[in-house]
Amino acid sequence: MLKNTAFILLTLIAAASASCRKTSIPQEEATVGISFSAGVEQTKGLFTPENFNTAGNTIEVYDLYTAGTHSSIYIDGADAVCNASGLWTLEKSYYWTYSGIHSFLSHTSGGGLSGVSVDVDVDGMSVGWNCSLDNQFDLMYASSVRDLDMEKEEGRNPYRAVELQFNHFFTAVSLHVRNLYTVPGSDIEGFKCYFTGLQTEGSAGLDFEGNLSGPETSAGESPQFEVSGMTIPQNVGETNVYSLKGEVGEDGFFLVWPHGTPQLQGVALHIEYTVNGHRYTKDIPVYEAATSFNSWESGHRYSYTLSIQDNTIVFEAEVVEWINDDVILE
Repeated sequence: MLKNTAFILLTLIAAASASCRKTSIPQEEATVGISFSAGVEQTKGLFTPENFNTAGNTIEVYDLYTAGTHSSIYIDGADAVCNASGLWTLEKSYYWTYSGIHSFLSHTSGGGLSGVSVDVDVDGMSVGWNCSLDNQFDLMYASSVRDLDMEKEEGRNPYRAVELQFNHFFTAVSLHVRNLYTVPGSDIEGFKCYFTGLQTEGSAGLDFEGNLSGPETSAGESPQFEVSGMTIPQNVGETNVYSLKGEVGEDGFFLVWPHGTPQLQGVALHIEYTVNGHRYTKDIPVYEAATSFNSWESGHRYSYTLSIQDNTIVFEAEVVEWINDDVILE
């Protein structure tokens, strides 16, 4: 299943003063700095081991500092950027406190090009999105809590590296078509497909302890994620329908909101195609695909395959691993 991406926030001695909101700086600071030091943003397709550690990719880092019953934002959306060597660094330095709790929250940054709205305050992160083929961004998030007093009591270095395990916030789906006609010259022409009932509009939240809330979603107007005019030749294996459509990457996985069982039961795939002069139309409930799952979960990829032979359609699906390499933020 999903393998997380780990960002390691290294601590080191910092001579410069910390930079953050004036009202958020703790009254007492230790001599050890939290320095995460300096890096085009990903705007097409999904993050993979090959494109995640790319110069210019950016994450935003937040730190909620809690002393007693009072909490305030200490690090307020500092940018960490990947440089040409594939290393991640924060552009500013921040200091650990002597005591209290530091709760870190981070997310990938799309430069406002994706249409995903992300806001962070003392309650955590809130996300809004109206997804479409032209509105795609692989939002990833991570959280970690460091209780300095507890760390000292248990004999650990409270100022050691902070590890953030990144997860994908949304769900990814792909569609493949196989032309298995046996009569020579039976190319599938004018292939058209779209979805109905997809939950395309919604919002969700994430607190500083990593607990997800929501999403609260609704289905957008149909047709959704429409492609048309494709030719599916005979005997060429699979045709990846959504590859490089809109802002979808070459792997053909498009991003949508997670769907629970009730929501997924309302999703259908509409297809139209022509073979040997005959036009065929069919609506296929996504929930009826041969599969072992009954929902689309956050941070998972689902690959669907249509096998068409002599006007018989077999619809199958599987969960595909979503793998990213570990990277180190210095």
